[in-house]
Amino acid sequence: MMTRKDYVKIAKAINGSTAIYSDLTLSIETVLKNYLISELCVIFKEDNPNFNNSRFIKACNEEG
Repeated sequence: MMTRKDYVKIAKAINGSTAIYSDLTLSIETVLKNYLISELCVIFKEDNPNFNNSRFIKACNEEG
């Protein structure tokens, strides 16, 4: 079973590896990032029923 420490590390990795590629009509980064986060939440929830999706999503989107 993964620990909260593992979830924090993964969130930082996602946040740190995100790049923005956008034009006037589409922001590819947002679409792909949100999809990846959503998929990871499903996996983590299966691993740990107490996994907090909201906390993880917030950590993935924090600045700095």
